[in-house]
Amino acid sequence: MRLRWAGSIPERIDSAGRSADHAHPVAPKPQQIEDSVAEPAARAPASRWLFPVAFASQTIGATIIIVKGVAIYRQLMAAPASYDAESATTAWALAAIALIQAGYWPLYYAPARQPRMSNAMLGHIVQFASRLVFMVVTAVFSFVFIQKRIGNIPPYRVALILAMLFSLFCYMLQVQRLGSAIAAGAPRGARPPWRRR
Repeated sequence: MRLRWAGSIPERIDSAGRSADHAHPVAPKPQQIEDSVAEPAARAPASRWLFPVAFASQTIGATIIIVKGVAIYRQLMAAPASYDAESATTAWALAAIALIQAGYWPLYYAPARQPRMSNAMLGHIVQFASRLVFMVVTAVFSFVFIQKRIGNIPPYRVALILAMLFSLFCYMLQVQRLGSAIAAGAPRGARPPWRRR
């Protein structure tokens, strides 16, 4: 056994000219193995609950906007002149926007573990629901900004309406991604469930 200098670090060389340091790598310590195993396990609960909590937050916010918005939409269709924008409260609108945005962006920048299921029909139904949400966005936008059925809307109300429509658009993208993930797990060309027996 002799030493060979590699830079400033001595390297042991055996009789065959091979590096003894590389031939016998140092095994990792038990503590290092335990830390590497414990670290993913510690992150598992956070990633497990991130998607359901964030998606529920978005769903609650979208439900508030749709329920309240449909009621106002029906009122405007019945009697547009009776609508007073100044008397309408903005508390529910701001709360719904905050719920959707707070749940959407964490899932966008840090994709969490989605439900493990694969069903082509269910995936298509979820994607269809996302299109229904977008139909609400287009209907309100057309009613307010294209047909201009409401006159003299304050600028801050216009910004609030746009923020609600943008939040619904974000929720539509989230539902669409969920439906695509569910449908992607089902193999195409396979026999449908009702014909497998």
